[in-house]
Amino acid sequence: MENFMRIGIDIDNTIICYDRVFASVAMSLGFSVHSNASKEEVKKWFHERDMQQSFTRLQGEVYGKFIDLASVFDGVPSFIDVAKRSGCHLFLVSHKTRYPLIGEKIDLHKSARHFLIDNNVISNSDGVGVHPSNVFFERTLTRKIKRITTLNLDFFIDDLLQVFEHSNFPITTNFMHFTHDLSETALRSEVSAFANWKQILSFLFCGHQK
Repeated sequence: MENFMRIGIDIDNTIICYDRVFASVAMSLGFSVHSNASKEEVKKWFHERDMQQSFTRLQGEVYGKFIDLASVFDGVPSFIDVAKRSGCHLFLVSHKTRYPLIGEKIDLHKSARHFLIDNNVISNSDGVGVHPSNVFFERTLTRKIKRITTLNLDFFIDDLLQVFEHSNFPITTNFMHFTHDLSETALRSEVSAFANWKQILSFLFCGHQK
């Protein structure tokens, strides 16, 4: 792949890893979910019990005041470093409401931004990470798609297929699906799927960087 590519990246569940955080917070609130349950397994547990609102409240807690329990996926810092040294333009584009739909009114955009700065994903005074002016928090999926289009990206990396499936997703942008379940896109030739950031790095930079 040539240098100076314009690469966009989703934030939640693509850069920020919430593995076990949903289960941990749910248990601390008194719900009897399995301690090793993934976010999707926790969501399923709540929905099977017709407790959708409780899950929505939980999600607001995790993305807000408990975000420091999360981590950055392995390989993200290396990817950002290689991409910047290769002259690529990096952008972060997220979509979620500014405040939780249910529960305590915490600024979720501010919480995520602070987390990303603290973990050197968004650059601070030392210049490591993505420049703050290239970070966008959109409140709806439609606005996220519009932002991706406006940025004229060569690639967009996201854990949600619904982003690619949106009717206005730009045909000039290559979608890269970040997923632990590669079977989701196994039969879709128009979508490239990746189980980890090492694979993404290898794909975009031809395996020349370690």
